[in-house]
Amino acid sequence: MLAHGDSADGVRARALHALSFFLFSLGDFERASQVGEDSLELYRSLADSEGVGRTVHLLGQIARLVGDRTRAVELAHESLELARKLDHTRGIIVSLGHMGQLLAEDGDRAGGMRLLDEARALALEHGDETALAGLCLKAATLERSWGNRDAAIELAVQGLDLCVWRTT
Repeated sequence: MLAHGDSADGVRARALHALSFFLFSLGDFERASQVGEDSLELYRSLADSEGVGRTVHLLGQIARLVGDRTRAVELAHESLELARKLDHTRGIIVSLGHMGQLLAEDGDRAGGMRLLDEARALALEHGDETALAGLCLKAATLERSWGNRDAAIELAVQGLDLCVWRTT
């Protein structure tokens, strides 16, 4: 797809995004960021707001993991703004979760947990168990880092319960 994708129809932008995500999942954050920026440039040139939103979110996650807090916060805000503009519920949920995590990690526990709770409520309201599970586990990790063992265990159990395949 990268060799033959046409930039005009978005195939190349999608392929670059997929490659960026793959590199991210392998822990190659430098290359993931470079490829992600190429994808973002193409999505912006195509005025593909949904593609921009997905890629901005991914780049924000990478920025957080490499310690570029300023960029991570900027991208989280942009991601949330785009998701709200598009009325993209899943984008709103994951962006709120990312922003909450950043706030909490940067010392605003109450603000961070408020955003995570908002994201969890929205995920519950829309039946997005996958997002809800991830948000519970994210909140559990934060509670654990603050020494709140019981809260961390309760949230982790909730998150893991949502990850279990249901047979009924």
